[in-house]
Amino acid sequence: AAAATADDARSQGGSAMEATPAPLPLDVLRYRKDREAELKEANERWLENNTEVSHVLNDFMCALLADQPNDIFTYARSHFSPPDASADQKGEPGDPADASSTKAGEDASSVEPGALDTTSQDGEEAEREAEDQ
Repeated sequence: AAAATADDARSQGGSAMEATPAPLPLDVLRYRKDREAELKEANERWLENNTEVSHVLNDFMCALLADQPNDIFTYARSHFSPPDASADQKGEPGDPADASSTKAGEDASSVEPGALDTTSQDGEEAEREAEDQ
């Protein structure tokens, strides 16, 4: 009988191993929904308390859209690497690949110390001051 069932499944375009999973019990579904809501709320609360996350992601997205690299993962690795580590990976200073971390025509050494610090409360003010100079 099992062989006949497997043959029937194959003849209908499926395989013998494909089976429709049984529906989850209501208590499991309820727990899953409650847990998803808890995680969503906890994640939103964490993001509200850690606003620097949105600043870092926004900076990366702006750089990504400005440069539009072919290999996003290599670009991201370079973007989030420490400056001295990225110099080892990219090659010589002044390489076009090195321009991804600064504005066009701007040398990394000309960036004010702390201007890119997104951990301070007044990070936006520091960014505005850096842009004005």
